[in-house]
Amino acid sequence: MRRSILTVGVIGAVIVGAAGLAFGSGDVSSPQTIHAVFAGTESKVLDTSPSGPSLGDTQVVSGRILEGGKAVGRAAFDCTVHRGFVVCEGAGKVSGGQVAFQGISWNNTNRHVWAITGGTQTYDNARGSIVIQDVSARRSKVTINVIP
Repeated sequence: MRRSILTVGVIGAVIVGAAGLAFGSGDVSSPQTIHAVFAGTESKVLDTSPSGPSLGDTQVVSGRILEGGKAVGRAAFDCTVHRGFVVCEGAGKVSGGQVAFQGISWNNTNRHVWAITGGTQTYDNARGSIVIQDVSARRSKVTINVIP
């Protein structure tokens, strides 16, 4: 079986979960830095023709957002292969609402930086960036930098 498009694409999901813990019930009103872990629970690679890594292949990932080893939310994202990189987008859900994110990742790195593109409820005005460091095929450390 060929290698995943991203080491797990664990990335996106973490964003949402961590954000919910830090923000509580009010809108984001000041810069926040949140640390969390994304644990991928499901992943599927859709291999388009020709067989093997090629333009249009897609990876779909879902999993849990963890803080202190405890599940605090869920997230999912998908990534599509382009020439030398993948374009990813996703969303996550925690008690305070939802967060959306997207970005470009390179196939040859375990570090990814994506943009927070919006949210709902507590995260209505959320924007900023997410830095993802893949630790294994199913886990990533995530640092979320949210600005109002």
